[in-house]
Amino acid sequence: MAMPLDDPTEVLLAADRLPPTARDRECERLAQALIDSGTVPAWEVPADGVDRAVGICADMYWRRRHLAVPSVTTARDCAEWVWRQVHPAAREAVCERWALGYAFITRNTVDSASDLASATATLVIDAGTPFVPYFCLLYHSGKLRTNFAPHELLLVLDQSPLAVAAAAYTTAPVITALRAFAAFLTGDDAAALGHLDTAWDHPERTRATIDICLHGIWAARSGLRHGPLLRDRAVQAVAAYPRDAVFHARLAAGLRLVGAHEAALDTIDQALRLLPAHGARSSHNLLQDQLLRERELIVAGHTLTASISGQQPSPDGEPAGLIHRYQVFLAVTVIVGIAAVCTAGGGALLLTAGELSLPKRMAGAFMLMLSAGVIVSLLLVGNRMLRTDHKGEPEDD
Repeated sequence: MAMPLDDPTEVLLAADRLPPTARDRECERLAQALIDSGTVPAWEVPADGVDRAVGICADMYWRRRHLAVPSVTTARDCAEWVWRQVHPAAREAVCERWALGYAFITRNTVDSASDLASATATLVIDAGTPFVPYFCLLYHSGKLRTNFAPHELLLVLDQSPLAVAAAAYTTAPVITALRAFAAFLTGDDAAALGHLDTAWDHPERTRATIDICLHGIWAARSGLRHGPLLRDRAVQAVAAYPRDAVFHARLAAGLRLVGAHEAALDTIDQALRLLPAHGARSSHNLLQDQLLRERELIVAGHTLTASISGQQPSPDGEPAGLIHRYQVFLAVTVIVGIAAVCTAGGGALLLTAGELSLPKRMAGAFMLMLSAGVIVSLLLVGNRMLRTDHKGEPEDD
């Protein structure tokens, strides 16, 4: 059944009275109907409407447009719509959320340098505000960030005509966070930490700024060294956004990197519980896959640590006990080898006693006595080691 388009605002007002899942379903139907009819949303998004049906449906509409044509040209059309239809108080938040979100789901297609230059030339001529190239800059940079292309990202942020056209916005904390991300990936820790602190401490720091900062620390070339930094910043992020699944996932990664696997497992499970089952399914599924991979890493690290320390048996037995018995086997092998050498050497010297001097015959006898002592020690020590469990405590008789 086709969605009526004569008064979509009535549909959206009715959708707001539904539970979230049903509301999103209505928004998806309307967004698809708009796409099918070639109609651009004509409603306005008020300051408090970003997370209401009017904002959700508009997001779904432009998400479909970007999936169909994932280019800076589509981003330009979207930016112009946001500039016209979204309340100024919500405009920059919408810009960051939509531009970076659409970049995430269309990361497999990146505009070439020539396409980017052509689109930018049109922007410079037609755009009446630097907001439009800024939206496009975030969209293109978001793709490079998602594809872990730090050198290309720095080039776009520093030298591209798109950045020049959006010059009024290039000191925004989210742009500084992107610089920090790129520096972390190139291994320039000094620049990365400087940009990180600048973006993190900015009075207009946004959720997207925090997200990119944490992503950069997590993806850093020297990631293990930055484990405490990721943990500490993620703790602050979770305190500011306690129901944000992504921030809980970053905290779980930080805890994993510092070896706190139990806490990391609890945190990643909390992230999975917080991940919303409503909204755009493509983004939800991608995020869920990432969180599940992080959980696998945590479980693997926890299992390995437990096995090495011998604190927890596995379903296949006790790895630590196997390690202990292997150590006993190695020790016995070494002792037997020493005894064999001593026996062979001493025996050879005594067998040729008639041809050897008294000191050499005495040396042969000494080697045989040493061999006997080693064998006796082997029996005593081996018995003790086998009677001792892998935690260092004697087993009960």
